[in-house]
Amino acid sequence: MITLTIKPQAKRKDRFSVFFGEEYLFSISRYTYRKLGEPDTLTVESADAFQRECVFPEQYNYCLDLLSRRGYSSKELTEKLQNRGVSPEMTEAILARLTEEKLISDEEFSQSFVRSRQLYHKQGFYKIRQDLARKGISLSKEEYDEDREREILKELVAKLVSQNIEPKKIIQRLMRKGFRYGDIVSHLKELPQDEAYEEFEDYES
Repeated sequence: MITLTIKPQAKRKDRFSVFFGEEYLFSISRYTYRKLGEPDTLTVESADAFQRECVFPEQYNYCLDLLSRRGYSSKELTEKLQNRGVSPEMTEAILARLTEEKLISDEEFSQSFVRSRQLYHKQGFYKIRQDLARKGISLSKEEYDEDREREILKELVAKLVSQNIEPKKIIQRLMRKGFRYGDIVSHLKELPQDEAYEEFEDYES
């Protein structure tokens, strides 16, 4: 058995620090502190077991709060927990429980992310793939709705042409949104002559 000391934090009134002797171990919330009976000291069998008992539900509920606002990938939640000082072992356990309870799924997150970026942000494959990679998820062409991309690109090209934007700027703008150069030029060349096709006819670079 070991004796732990619990002290309020000076800067955060809603957090309490747990010490073993002079060594800081971890922090707990005011809610957890009250559940423990608001002790100054506490005798436990194992500091690690006590930490899991206190911290796991706190950080699990923190993840639930995040997920109630929007979807998160596993990597994003991992980074959130690590920024809060949660150990890799506990982070893995929390993510495993969230996955088991079907509260997170990188596959479903990816599908939702792609749909949103296509429908609402009008972005192309390369931009979507880049942003998904930052969230720890890879995206292949096989998983992607290329037919929908062609429709979006056609709409965007027609819209920009109607605004009398010069070809070079149209291509630059759409490439920044993640569309492939060759696809953009192909759509420009498909425009009928009464939509200023000739303006784009010889634009190749």
